[in-house]
Amino acid sequence: MRKSALIITLILVLSLMPVWTLKPVAAATYIPLVELNQNFDSYAYGGDVLTRGIVTYVDSNGFMIQNGSGAYTGIYVYTGYKSYPSVQKGDVVEVYGYPKYYNGLRELSVNPTYGEYYSVVGAAEVPQPAVIPTADYDRPEYQSVLVKFVDAKITGRYDSWYTKLWIDDGSGEAYIFSSSSLPSTLEPGAKFKYFVGVVYVYRNSYEVLPVEYQLYNPAVKVTDVEYYAFMEEVPTRVRATVFNSGSTASNVSFSATFDGVQVYSAEFTLLPGESKVVEFYVVPQSTGSHTLTIIAEESEKIVPVNVIPNPYQLSYGLTPYYERLYNKEMANVTPLYENLTWVVGELTSCGVSLGDLESRIQWINGTMEEIKREYSLYNTLKGLLIQQNPYRNAYYYPVMVHIRKAAMMSRDVMKELEFVLPILHSTYEQVKPICHAPAPGNETPANQTNATPSTNVTIKITKVLIDASHGQYYNPTKTDQNGMATLIENIKNELGWIVDINTEPITYEKLKDYDVLIITNPSQDITDGEAQAIQEFVENGGGLFILGESYYGHVYYKSLNKVVGKYGIQFNNDELMDDDMNTGRKWFPLVGIYNLDHPAMKFLSADHQMYYNGDTLTVSGSVTWLVRGYETAYSEDRDGNIVYEKGSKPIIAAAVEAGQGRIVAYGSSRAISDAYYGHYINTNWPFVKGVLLWLAHQE
Repeated sequence: MRKSALIITLILVLSLMPVWTLKPVAAATYIPLVELNQNFDSYAYGGDVLTRGIVTYVDSNGFMIQNGSGAYTGIYVYTGYKSYPSVQKGDVVEVYGYPKYYNGLRELSVNPTYGEYYSVVGAAEVPQPAVIPTADYDRPEYQSVLVKFVDAKITGRYDSWYTKLWIDDGSGEAYIFSSSSLPSTLEPGAKFKYFVGVVYVYRNSYEVLPVEYQLYNPAVKVTDVEYYAFMEEVPTRVRATVFNSGSTASNVSFSATFDGVQVYSAEFTLLPGESKVVEFYVVPQSTGSHTLTIIAEESEKIVPVNVIPNPYQLSYGLTPYYERLYNKEMANVTPLYENLTWVVGELTSCGVSLGDLESRIQWINGTMEEIKREYSLYNTLKGLLIQQNPYRNAYYYPVMVHIRKAAMMSRDVMKELEFVLPILHSTYEQVKPICHAPAPGNETPANQTNATPSTNVTIKITKVLIDASHGQYYNPTKTDQNGMATLIENIKNELGWIVDINTEPITYEKLKDYDVLIITNPSQDITDGEAQAIQEFVENGGGLFILGESYYGHVYYKSLNKVVGKYGIQFNNDELMDDDMNTGRKWFPLVGIYNLDHPAMKFLSADHQMYYNGDTLTVSGSVTWLVRGYETAYSEDRDGNIVYEKGSKPIIAAAVEAGQGRIVAYGSSRAISDAYYGHYINTNWPFVKGVLLWLAHQE
């Protein structure tokens, strides 16, 4: 009886299920998403599984599906880097994929090569989000699940090419990440009626990706907060503008707190369309980071502020310090400046144009005059105070500021003098025999000079442009280990070149003023127009140093190859590995096979080893290899497929001449960064130095 009832029930259930659920898959067992997620460790890496769900979120690399609402009902389907899957929200999708973890994220990886697939088999309503406290956003059961926060206030915001938000409903903060900029109305203090998003895991950290939201929109709002600066124990005036956008008059309760302590409160009436500027003062008692919170009715603004030391107090002790610093700096600057004046006069008399140094020398001359003015003002004010009190040894801020400025400017002048003087003297040594050589038959005694401005020489300094306009991870504008401070200082100090940073779209008009262009792996497309501008720059004599990426799947090889592919160089979408020769992990290999016959390699020896973390190259035509991996090296794509086998000694750096210019391609941007305590740039600098000289035709 029980068996018959079970059969009848099963038939009834199947008759009510959509047709798409009965689609046959060879040798596949359907596993509901909840079961898959709750027992994921059992299924992970154990073979392909079949499941289905409704699409709730789509990005360029995959999508999320959900079957039901709440815990364990969602999963991320990875379809390939920038694969742009052909699905949309509300699609019912059947997935036959490989369950695995990716940096803490449960996902189904779909690779058609292995017979894995996803297919749209219907449409349905997107599941309702699970309403949870903000503090629970990072619970594992909500991975890839639509969640909803209610009455959560924005407590912090950070903007770059993306936006980060921190929101709190009183239970604890949730972290929101948007890959594009969010509206400025989402500012600290604003409050959501609701916020719906999907929970994602990136590098083992939880974040919520926005789907939809709605802010409370009170009629009375704090629209603007103005202040000059917050100084310790100095009253700071704050001006807050309150506006009534409603249709009726409002009795406004206004309050301001500083680190939670009320500093001002007031009540006033605002007519419809009326605004009022409320002024009050804050007297901070300590330096550092603090929070100013302003509330008008239901509107709230949270303003992070930085309190600086009171300059009036600091000036008492700092004035003697800056005077000593000024005297010390000027003792070094004065003889060098006199030398500059002399050598510039000699070069000018020889008909030498200062060229690339002219603006720098003008700056030095102008700054030296300003230093004199500031020091004169300091002495005058100091003298007046001494007349009042002959025993005075401390001075107020209006006096200190002038000696401080003079001291700081003298340091800046010193740096410029150290840069320009060697170039000026080198030029003078070259032109002196020609400029001061006496005309035949008109020799002069050895202690006399017969200067004839006939050299027709213009001083030219090699200029390097480093691109930072394409969202590069390793970027010259950064100050951390992902920056290039050591590279830039080495180029300036060892080569004596000028280094500039590009943050605008690349054009030939910009490039033609430079000798070498450095492009690290981008995260944003190099446009066709930019690629053509770079090629024109190279073919007209410029040098291009173009670098790949340190992590497979993140090599922006299509854009890189758009630039150099026509010259026989291809960046591969892989990563160099070495199980034996590495710095702790196979994906951090050491490299050391060099083409020492090439002039770019003149600072390297056969026993030198470089830190490496990047992709490989494929070359053809007249391209010359420069660096290879060891015999033990090989490369893999992001799915673990072998691209280059052991023994193939994959190429990771190559050079080619194109028109009148030159190109060097290198598979690692990390190699020229300050990563890993400087080990990358320090071991790579002999290679990079030779490459730059070769690219600039100075080998």
